[in-house]
Amino acid sequence: MNINLRALALATLVFVTADKINAQNIFPANGSVGIGTTSPNASAILDISSTTKGMLAPRMTKAQRDAIATPATGLLIFQTNGTPGLYIYSGTAWVPVSGAGANTSLSNLNATTKVNASLVPDSNKVRNLGSSGLSWKNIYYNGSIYSGNNRILNGDIVNANTSIGYYSGALNTTGAFNTASGYAALYANTSGSNNTASGNYALTTNTTGGSNTSTGAFSLYQNTTGSSNVAFGINALYSNTSANYNTAFGSYTLRNATGTGSDNTAVGAFALDANTTGAQNTGLGYEAGQANQTGYNNTSIGAVSGLTNSTDNSMCLGYLAGNTYGASNSVTCGNSSVSFMVAQVQWSSFSDRRIKDNIKENVPGLAFINKLKPVTYNLNIHREDAMLNKGKQPLNDWRGRYDIEKKLMTGFVAQDVEQAAAETGYEFSGIHKPETADGLYSITYSEFVVPLVKAVQELSKLNDAQKNAITDLQNANSSLEQRVSKLEAMLNGQTSATASSSQQAINITGVSLEQNIPNPLKSATIINYSLPEKYTSAQIVITDKSGKAIKQATVSGSGKGTLNVDAAMLLPGTYHYSLYVNGKFFGSRQMVVIK
Repeated sequence: MNINLRALALATLVFVTADKINAQNIFPANGSVGIGTTSPNASAILDISSTTKGMLAPRMTKAQRDAIATPATGLLIFQTNGTPGLYIYSGTAWVPVSGAGANTSLSNLNATTKVNASLVPDSNKVRNLGSSGLSWKNIYYNGSIYSGNNRILNGDIVNANTSIGYYSGALNTTGAFNTASGYAALYANTSGSNNTASGNYALTTNTTGGSNTSTGAFSLYQNTTGSSNVAFGINALYSNTSANYNTAFGSYTLRNATGTGSDNTAVGAFALDANTTGAQNTGLGYEAGQANQTGYNNTSIGAVSGLTNSTDNSMCLGYLAGNTYGASNSVTCGNSSVSFMVAQVQWSSFSDRRIKDNIKENVPGLAFINKLKPVTYNLNIHREDAMLNKGKQPLNDWRGRYDIEKKLMTGFVAQDVEQAAAETGYEFSGIHKPETADGLYSITYSEFVVPLVKAVQELSKLNDAQKNAITDLQNANSSLEQRVSKLEAMLNGQTSATASSSQQAINITGVSLEQNIPNPLKSATIINYSLPEKYTSAQIVITDKSGKAIKQATVSGSGKGTLNVDAAMLLPGTYHYSLYVNGKFFGSRQMVVIK
């Protein structure tokens, strides 16, 4: 009986005699055949089971194998000569399945290229894996892997360098602890150490510079001897050659910094992009400090802050802050639409005598203040932006950008203040002239405190002088009034004896008449007086310039007293008030009414 056996591509013909086949192991053609088992696996046509015996494939020489006519795909034999082992027909050729000596060469390389050889080095610390022309060698000693003539992985065990990528770290000699990843990364490095380069052409021209970190294509591309630089982003620190201690985070940051611009920090795309030789600058934000080339010690914080600034020691804080102010040693906060600033405490500045030379009290007061022209105005932000940004417009408009144009503002015009200072010969420090023709004037309003204080002091001295002059005039007037009163008494028929008694009344103890307060006056004033304990009557009489009595008030009590005078109905001019005690004239004073 013939049985078609398709057992797992083994194609093994099992020869057994009919008398050795147990009927119970034969199954229908659509079933399974078991040898050594009564329960063959349902998924197998042939299930051979044994713990003491194996299965033999047909054994033949290579010549016999090749003589098989029209071998079926999957046909399996054991070759006994040449390269012994199991072979399977793939449909086009006999392919070795396994064997101790199989596959010792690769047809696409050459007959000497070994695949299954050990990678342990020989006595020369080298393990040659084949043709030197194909560069499959030195994999253990140098830690390098080549593809063709190109090294794709270099593991320098001696100097602890690692390079991954075509031409990466290719020229290194004595440099140690370097890591390069990417095409031509750290290509030219010779003795520089502790560098990390990740990205195509990162640190590609570096030779002796050390402790640099470069991540991003073309980052620190032209660096040769510069050290301790950090660059993250495409083209970051691209042009740097020998400068040190620069930090650049973002695409194109510090792209044009060259050999002398050290100690710069740029964070944000295009931050400090144009910087060439400027040092110790800080740019934080998109295009922050973008135009600075040679300026030193500048700080720009905020997107597009300090965009056109190229001075020294300036600070710009906020979006679009300080784009054109163009003055060194300045601080600018906010953009043109900022309407007010808030702080918990007031600004202060150093004012120690020990740091001030050539101190002079020569600040003009009233002469300068009287020439100032306080005004109200509206700010034109459109025109200001055009001048500040030098034709470079902001990235976008923002809510409330032009609201400040609607606000009525109070202040001075800088050019007017400049003229007032020039006319008085005053070198006023509150005016800041632009350094360029298209720059803007600015005013420091706190500087006005000094001339204002001086003006108040001058007014105070003038007021004191006027008060002294008024007192002198009042005393002189009082003396004249007394003389006039005497003359009036004589004209009214009073005898010299009466006048004598009147004069005596002036010296009565407890009687006084004080100057009215205020004087001059507008509508009301107070007259203080004192009376003796014993008297019959007392009057205060107010007369005009001609001597005509226009008001009379009887006063009473002893000691100090006060008379409130309503002068609302009095015309502007000079008046006199006199005190009479028991009909005797005591004294008179002058008061002035103004409107």
